[in-house]
Amino acid sequence: MSRITSAPPMLPAAHARRAGGQEGRAGGSSTAAGAAIGAAALGGIAALGTWLVFGGKASGNIASVIAGLTGGLVGAGIGAHIASGGRGSEPSATPGPSGPTAVPGATVTGVAGRGETAMLPVAARSVATGLSSPVQVAHAPGDPDAIYIVEQGGVIKRHTDQGTTVFADLHDQVNSGGERGLLSVAFHPDYATNGRLFVYYNDASGDVNIGELHAVNGRVSARSLTPLMTIPHRDAGNHNGGQLNFGPDGYLYAGTGDGGGAGDQHGNAQNPNQLLGKMLRIDVNHQDAGKRYAVPAGNPFADGREGAPEIFALGVRNPWRWSFDRTTGDMWIGDVGQGSWEEVNLLPAGTGAGANLGWNAREGSGAYRGGATWGPGRRVNPVLQYGHDEGASITGGFVYRGNAIPELRGWYVYADIARSELRALKYEHGEVVGRQRIPVDAGMITGFGEDAAGELYFTDFSGAVQRLEHR
Repeated sequence: MSRITSAPPMLPAAHARRAGGQEGRAGGSSTAAGAAIGAAALGGIAALGTWLVFGGKASGNIASVIAGLTGGLVGAGIGAHIASGGRGSEPSATPGPSGPTAVPGATVTGVAGRGETAMLPVAARSVATGLSSPVQVAHAPGDPDAIYIVEQGGVIKRHTDQGTTVFADLHDQVNSGGERGLLSVAFHPDYATNGRLFVYYNDASGDVNIGELHAVNGRVSARSLTPLMTIPHRDAGNHNGGQLNFGPDGYLYAGTGDGGGAGDQHGNAQNPNQLLGKMLRIDVNHQDAGKRYAVPAGNPFADGREGAPEIFALGVRNPWRWSFDRTTGDMWIGDVGQGSWEEVNLLPAGTGAGANLGWNAREGSGAYRGGATWGPGRRVNPVLQYGHDEGASITGGFVYRGNAIPELRGWYVYADIARSELRALKYEHGEVVGRQRIPVDAGMITGFGEDAAGELYFTDFSGAVQRLEHR
């Protein structure tokens, strides 16, 4: 198969949507100027199908330029997405009677409890550069000194203090461009002895695939790629989801987008018979008849009579990045919003099966006009939401459990692709009690990952990986 590139790599996984409104605290007139520059640049980008990297940094007012661009940087790769600020004419969320904060546990610009807290002593340092559109960091059991970096174009690289090498090259198998590509890797818990790893990618047709690879003597041959699951995703190039993780129960989990377009145009997220717009869970250590995996008995539709057996939870729009807390087993989901709210969702360990996170019956904590009726499942509110005066497109992260920054332990760290900063929230006793912004010298933060010790890294789409350190 020849390499497929529908366009040069651009904004990954559903960040192709208007950056929205104002930059809030980022700065008044400079923001308006940046948005104007972004609008002017957008036409050239769409026409030429190129990607502008601003020297790899989002310093100063460049962050405003990025905010102006994020809604339209889909270029020729996935077609025009520019009309009405990049969202088409779909409706927006409608707050409840007392506004969005009427939903317990959901916040917009503040937090329940103490509000923003003293600045955390966090800095970031580049550990790998010269990368091509990195989107995720992972670690492999049995290889504690390395991290693995996923590049959207189809390459996985292994990085240690001695340098960076190619670990797997799947570019011939991957349809990369726009929001499609090689989006995630997850190593089997017994990788040290069985060499099994799993990838989430778009194939030649645009369909979403979960595939298995095998490492031999520390290298992976693309010929070992075996698709386990293929989910049709040809109608639109956006909202692919993209994250794989093994849970504390040993099962493989995946977050899928709603199928793309705008407003969940096919009603996938609330439909229990569709795999799009869901959190999925499968058992890769066993096989059911006709499948390359088994369905865990605890899945809400495991018998297949009322829904797709692989579904774990419903009602997500585009869970581009999500994670498990390595200490508690809680599932944290950053769900990219439509026109109003970006969401942080929490499914505490043991409670997630059958949860319904709401999209597109609602966006954030408000009803979504023109959306679907609620499907089955236990309705779960976001623990935090923010509007587009505070950002454009959430990049979910991790609860920090490392040792380098004791003050950060227990904080959930995430980002927004339109802001050159990290964000952190502290969640205790059912409410958000602290919230932080942490400036970093980075461009678009597209993903996170942990090393074997629990130290936290993030990917800068311009070509670098940075590690969080004590300041």
